[in-house]
Amino acid sequence: MVGSLPKYLPVTWGEVYEATARIAASIKIKGEGFDAVLGIARGGWVPARLLSDFLSVRRLVSVQIESYDNEVKGSLRLLEDVPAELIDSRLLLVDDISDSGSSLIAIIDALRRSGATKFRTATLYTKPWSKLVPDYFFKEVSEWVVFPWELVETLSPKAKPGADVSRLGSEIGVDAGLTGLVEMVLDAKGKSRE
Repeated sequence: MVGSLPKYLPVTWGEVYEATARIAASIKIKGEGFDAVLGIARGGWVPARLLSDFLSVRRLVSVQIESYDNEVKGSLRLLEDVPAELIDSRLLLVDDISDSGSSLIAIIDALRRSGATKFRTATLYTKPWSKLVPDYFFKEVSEWVVFPWELVETLSPKAKPGADVSRLGSEIGVDAGLTGLVEMVLDAKGKSRE
């Protein structure tokens, strides 16, 4: 591991599926039901879709909030409002991770300002320092989690021109086959500029 790189936890698609299945089972065991699943974009889209399937909740909506640019924490911005028709619904708010907890807190604050009171939170992972512990989560971790839907986003800032993306992926612990696909995309992106 390169000294300047934080400790990473690459997550596979199978682990994502397992995590969402276990969260869904916990929700069912508690007997909670939801009218809608609200995926917090962008990281919460995939887990939200999986949870809507596992829980047989047909209403799936998204709201986008941004707090990171690559691995740098920035100001929090809610990019769209929570749909008004959901205010009286039982909502499951889903994100991939509760790192600082700020994204979930911002969405909850927006829901409360709108009059919503019936919601729970779920994330695949949470950090020990998060200001908000989700109602449902799969694991608590300290590492920088690399989800399979953000490999280009994770590797491209580190891939300066001429960088060995395969080596970078290996240092992070990403599967070599997936890193090869990321490299293909990054190479194609560079060729489109020529």
